[in-house]
Amino acid sequence: PYKGELPSTTDLLGGQLDSSFASIGTALPFLKAGRLRPLALVSTARSKVLPDVPTFGELGVPDVFEKRIRSDLAQWKKLLPEVGITPGD
Repeated sequence: PYKGELPSTTDLLGGQLDSSFASIGTALPFLKAGRLRPLALVSTARSKVLPDVPTFGELGVPDVFEKRIRSDLAQWKKLLPEVGITPGD
């Protein structure tokens, strides 16, 4: 596990990882420089910034978005238990 997407992006660029999830803001400079190649977006719609990159749903893996959201919510629930978020399984 990584403590943020910058360390995982560093390892991805250095060849220690084969793939990773990253926000467009973190990945965009490396995408433009040709150092990273996007596979798909964890989104329900394509991005205006990367219109040629399909969503996982378009590639036949529709539940990636929902699983990522549940994972993110679980992390927030650990940080902010008073909010009472229930991410589900």
